[in-house]
Amino acid sequence: MTEHSKSSLIVGAVQQAWSPVIRALQPDFDFPIDGDGANSFFARLVYLLRWWHSSPDNELTRTNRKQHLEYLHHLKSRIAQELSDAQNAGELAVRPQYYDVIDRFVVPDRNKNASFMLVNTNWDTVADEATRSHLNKTHDGEVYSLHIHGSVDDHRLLYLPSELTKEPYRTPDEDQRIGGIHGSIMRGLEGASRVVIYGLSLSPLDAELLQTLAAGFSNDNLEEVHVVVPDHELVAGRVRLLLDPRKAVKLIGHDINDLSKETVYFPAEVTGNQ
Repeated sequence: MTEHSKSSLIVGAVQQAWSPVIRALQPDFDFPIDGDGANSFFARLVYLLRWWHSSPDNELTRTNRKQHLEYLHHLKSRIAQELSDAQNAGELAVRPQYYDVIDRFVVPDRNKNASFMLVNTNWDTVADEATRSHLNKTHDGEVYSLHIHGSVDDHRLLYLPSELTKEPYRTPDEDQRIGGIHGSIMRGLEGASRVVIYGLSLSPLDAELLQTLAAGFSNDNLEEVHVVVPDHELVAGRVRLLLDPRKAVKLIGHDINDLSKETVYFPAEVTGNQ
């Protein structure tokens, strides 16, 4: 790593993250739903919003546009409230290993006065607060995070699974603000020499996240990407598709319970403790 390197930490789900979301949805169903059911429902809602906002203008279309859009805003408000309540009650928490990730990949660079970017894919701000609290024990300064899918701070900008930045039902202000967050993340990644992906599967269904990362990874500064998830072989394969093939970026998977156990996927496939 260079003397004044920049690290980017991209954080996935925290413990119990889906429970408040399911509670927000459950009143609309007369049978129990789970995370998979919630994802399926979100995808269908987004499809219907796109359909009605792209259909020829008539009374039926206008009625359905209004009904579905009102429901979307109401649902996002309920989700944000449930998440905020759960976070305030201490129901949501980062996994204990998260602090080891910070100590191994972020703190060494901060000791060299290097910069650091936190990208949070969650709606809650648990990872933001955990990172700030942990780093402030030994370092001065503020931790600012970029929520690529929006946050509870503004329920209107919550980004549902399968949504894109440009949707026909968004206002110009919403479109600009969401696009601005994605642009900031891409520009931030362009200056990173190290990227750490923690607790994130990089689902093929989240194509816009994948494209945002691919655009940010395509730079002359990136030297290594670390993948810290239970199935790091799967996620490393997805990361490999996002890397610029002209660059020799080192791609390393880590055992989520023992970061010293590494698998180097690129440029050479070597398994073992490094």
